[in-house]
Amino acid sequence: MTHAVAQILSEVQRLSLPARVELRRAIVERIPMSDDLTEEDFAALTANMFRRLDEEEDTLASVDS
Repeated sequence: MTHAVAQILSEVQRLSLPARVELRRAIVERIPMSDDLTEEDFAALTANMFRRLDEEEDTLASVDS
């Protein structure tokens, strides 16, 4: 990851949840999301999303117990 990308991500993490949602929507409206992604990119994104969902589910299960 380049320094510039790492810096941008660091700044995004500091945003409030509503600001992150606003940023996400603005990015999706302006940047095509699949033109330059390979099958491997989609597989990695999918695996990461399932991992995050599993972690969220585990967190919710431990809170409910």
